[in-house]
Amino acid sequence: MSLLNIILKSIFLVIFFGCAGNTPLVKKNVKLAGELKDYPLINKKGSFFGKVKSIERPLFEEVGKGDFKIEVPLLKQMPVRCTMKSKYSPPGLWISNFVDKLRQKSKRVESRKGDAGVLNKWPFLYSEVVYSEKTKGVGIIKVISLTKGENSLLCLHTELKESEEFKRVVTDLVTSFKTINKYKGKFIRSDVDITSIKGSNVGFTYKEVYRNKKGSLVTLTRSSLIFPKKGISLKGIYDIHIEVTDDKGTYLGGSYLGYENFKRKYKMKVIPKEKNKYLVQGNVQGKKIKKSFTIGGLLMTSVGQEKIFGSFNKKLKKSLVFYDYIPSMDPLKIYKSRLIHKGKDKEGLHLFDLNLNKTNFKLKVDNKGRPIFSSSRLGKVLIENRRIFSHSEKI
Repeated sequence: MSLLNIILKSIFLVIFFGCAGNTPLVKKNVKLAGELKDYPLINKKGSFFGKVKSIERPLFEEVGKGDFKIEVPLLKQMPVRCTMKSKYSPPGLWISNFVDKLRQKSKRVESRKGDAGVLNKWPFLYSEVVYSEKTKGVGIIKVISLTKGENSLLCLHTELKESEEFKRVVTDLVTSFKTINKYKGKFIRSDVDITSIKGSNVGFTYKEVYRNKKGSLVTLTRSSLIFPKKGISLKGIYDIHIEVTDDKGTYLGGSYLGYENFKRKYKMKVIPKEKNKYLVQGNVQGKKIKKSFTIGGLLMTSVGQEKIFGSFNKKLKKSLVFYDYIPSMDPLKIYKSRLIHKGKDKEGLHLFDLNLNKTNFKLKVDNKGRPIFSSSRLGKVLIENRRIFSHSEKI
């Protein structure tokens, strides 16, 4: 998955972004009700699963095969409540589903604040939801969701005024909890990019590169976003793209899957045929698709993109033409783009202009050819993607 897949997703989903109203909140000046101590999380059979700091022994209860209910006491009344799943649950979809269920039980629900970031080395989505009930009045729920390998975690709290202690509990859990990885291979590196719209963090893209048993490079990219819609609901977005390349970045094949809330948008495979010809097949909104493309060059990949970006040593005025498959934008097209190298900035980062489908993007690329920042505008709306975390192993 190249950078275009990440930044264009933001642009064509910006229509879902709205501003929440100014609902008065009940703020509580609360403090921890005791001294924090380390507590192990052990099931009924005596197996150790993780640990967390708490003022009392947490509740740790298996509620399904590999799924757990966790309650961490910090205050006198409401604990931090979490659900840990052994199956991958995209944070954007999980949070939007939680808000939908809350709306069914409450008189009024309003999305007030969202955020995205990294806890330890795992990306998270965060949202604050205002709700009102006839008997309990107005309250606020803070909810956070993240994944580690194939395990998923969602936690919520209603009393903690600041979010740092809440995030600390979640960090304890996700860091210590044992996990499995569905996609096996020799790990090479991982990156986390944060997407922001109008200055608000709305989602993340997690990319992992590893080498499979055949010696090919596999780039696994998962994107998860939440967009407030008119302040009363959340739209969850999830995409997973898997690309296989050789060390030069030549496209060997890929599979792509995308959801809006729990409705699947597309499930596609791209198969390279003879020179510059590709077969795109799968399912788009319930319809089977099989289509062939002949393009004027090679299909761009994440690895290939870095090879090209890393080859620039001086300013190049002549534009270069590339082709990119961007299913989050349109799973039935291969797009043509033009790239212009603009030189370097004061920090030594390479600057590029990218033009695709009448949209202009400003890119910053490090000396390894890895894009670390992009910006674009849709009308007056500023959309940015910023790398905030990288982890690499020596190859």
